[in-house]
Amino acid sequence: MSKFTKTIAGFAGAVALVASLAGSAGAASFSTNLTVGSRGADVSALQSWLVSRGYLTMPAGVSMGYFGGLTKAAVAAYQSAKGISPAVGYFGPITRAAVNGDTGGSVSTVPGCGAGALYNSITGASCTGSTGSTGGSTGSFVMDGTDGSVTVSLSPYVTTSQTLKKGDTKDIYAVKFQATSGKVNVNRFDVYFDTRPWLIFGKLVLKDSNGNVLATKVLSGAADATEITAGSDYLVRFDNVNAVVSPDADLVLVVNASVLAASDKIVGQTVHVQVPGGAIRTINGKGYTDSLGLGTEFNAPNMASLVLSSTGSTGDLYTRVDPSTPDTRNETVSTTNTTEAKTLGVFGLKAQNRGGVINSLSVNIQSVPGYDKTTLFQNVRLMDGATTYGANSLSSGGVASFTNLTINLAQDQWKSLKVVADVLATSTSFSASSTLDLSTVVGTDDNYSSFTCEGGTTCSSVGAGYDVSSNNVTFVPNGGITISGISSSKGSVTTPTSGTWLAAYPTLNFTVTNSGNNPIFISKTASVALATTTSSGPNASSTVTSVVASGSTTGDSTAAYIVNVGASRTFSYNYTVDNTNGTTAAKKLSITQINYGTGSTDGTDNTLNVNFGLENLYVQIP
Repeated sequence: MSKFTKTIAGFAGAVALVASLAGSAGAASFSTNLTVGSRGADVSALQSWLVSRGYLTMPAGVSMGYFGGLTKAAVAAYQSAKGISPAVGYFGPITRAAVNGDTGGSVSTVPGCGAGALYNSITGASCTGSTGSTGGSTGSFVMDGTDGSVTVSLSPYVTTSQTLKKGDTKDIYAVKFQATSGKVNVNRFDVYFDTRPWLIFGKLVLKDSNGNVLATKVLSGAADATEITAGSDYLVRFDNVNAVVSPDADLVLVVNASVLAASDKIVGQTVHVQVPGGAIRTINGKGYTDSLGLGTEFNAPNMASLVLSSTGSTGDLYTRVDPSTPDTRNETVSTTNTTEAKTLGVFGLKAQNRGGVINSLSVNIQSVPGYDKTTLFQNVRLMDGATTYGANSLSSGGVASFTNLTINLAQDQWKSLKVVADVLATSTSFSASSTLDLSTVVGTDDNYSSFTCEGGTTCSSVGAGYDVSSNNVTFVPNGGITISGISSSKGSVTTPTSGTWLAAYPTLNFTVTNSGNNPIFISKTASVALATTTSSGPNASSTVTSVVASGSTTGDSTAAYIVNVGASRTFSYNYTVDNTNGTTAAKKLSITQINYGTGSTDGTDNTLNVNFGLENLYVQIP
């Protein structure tokens, strides 16, 4: 057999192999979430699929079956190409659905016939075995005898001046193609850098402006680039691009780069990028080839400048009081048993730039009076939806520390975290609130870098001004007392015919319901029953003058009203608000607390109390 006959026979076998692979192509079927650290047949199947689509190149001697950094980067590239956000390399339900529905053709393994190649770069023969059409970015390319030509220009699709941080994945350069007289196929695309690209970038992707990936180049070392001039001129080549430019539709090709997440070679320098003259290879319908590009290497206006920030694009944490946190309120607790699962506050955490995982944090619990918190609470826990984390410890000062957390934060999405505790038996009411201490939050972002807090500051160094605190909750022992039906009336206003004296007589009404286990007593002396504050104009005064309670008087003493178990009574308090100098300043009297007792019928046992409501009720006379 002659050498020529052997070549033809070998090529026929190659065509048969391509046809076999194409015939077996179809939708994938994945049903398992995969991420860094995953192993097994599902990982091997995913890696094979990514290789077949040109997103992954397995290093020589490395077997499939382990989901590592290269596989994560390949999944992220696929997500980016398909518009899946966030494109972080996690193979979850959304990406699985996209892959399972992707029926794109397989990549040939014939030497010289890369992804989408029309002609073998070694033999020059057709990689498809025919002169038929091959899918392209803007249509199909056919050797139809048309003598098409193409011009190129710098596209404004990508700015020529931008800053990239460690771990960033951004578009860095774009070229516009315009064809005349016939379709033209772009089959090679070179990108030039004035520094060693493998020290800066982990991967380059060539895609069109619609996000379709045409070629991927993983930069694992010097062998993945060509050194033209040592230290100043390096080329990265995308072979077998197969991008079709049609006269009726311009084409924009975009170079996308993934900056290394960790590199001591990224020190804030500027890297220049260009696709100069001769960097692009095309072929038209007559089979004529052409080389073209944009100007002279590393010269304006066709050069892009990339400033590489040494700080890195790490996840940045923000906090807030979650909208679902309860309002200021009263909670009934037992005097003899532990009262379980009382919410102290709900907080929100959000990661900007990148998502990640929270590993530990602390919550500070405050109380009034300032009792030892270990005598007030036990079993403090943090709830992330249905997942509960117990506090590692609770100090007497109220610091609840949570460690060994695995709280996932998706990029730019608020996560609600609820602080819940059991309240120990108490005979004394007290108020409590909780504060998320941002300086104690520890976690890593999707690039395994430590989170920063509030605009890039190290979390441990942020000030207390970034902490967020819940509303107050007042825990009322013996329980069952609730306040409802709050209302007030302005009452009568007396203005003398002469002089500057003004007086008002408002009335405040509210209903007390006792659903506890013991009768409660409220003093008939208004100044004993109520705690008040005043806010008045100059020389003005506010006074609670009398109280009347509706309902049965059975059990009342001369000094106190009784509210029996299961009963409700409405109280009406009368005021005098006067202003002796006649100014127009507002006069306000606020009821901040209702005092009551359970152990004395004369009303002197007023050691228990309840905050009045969501906010201080007041009467204001203009």
